[in-house]
Amino acid sequence: MRVLELALVSTLLLGCASAGGSTPGAGTPAGYGLAAGNPVEVCMPDGERRYLARLVCPSGAHPEFSRGGSVGPRTPLPSGMSQAEMEKLLDDQLAGRPLAAGAPDYHWIDAYEVRCGAEKTTVFLDMYHCNVDPPAAAPDGFTILR
Repeated sequence: MRVLELALVSTLLLGCASAGGSTPGAGTPAGYGLAAGNPVEVCMPDGERRYLARLVCPSGAHPEFSRGGSVGPRTPLPSGMSQAEMEKLLDDQLAGRPLAAGAPDYHWIDAYEVRCGAEKTTVFLDMYHCNVDPPAAAPDGFTILR
């Protein structure tokens, strides 16, 4: 239920956001959103779709996008992980619990095909970051509405 409440609050906040555009800034790492190890951090599937709907193609049009599926964990799982440890990781992810400071991020990453005309880009998203503000940066080749 808490995840649903957070998703609802995020939706309301995004609806109140200004419509200015933004590109990646000096603090945005190269390849942001373009690799599974450097995904865009959002909150749940609705956050993925809201983020992608805010992207703007070089032409000024909004891209079309479709989910390609999960591509595995952001950080490879350690060998020898017990069943109980795996279950705790899954439970923490599904409950939307924030990572402990310095903890490795084993969240499962989703890949979306994002199309600007004939140009296709795969954008990677980590939907288990409900404790952060919606991203204000865009992957290379896109701008984003705020």
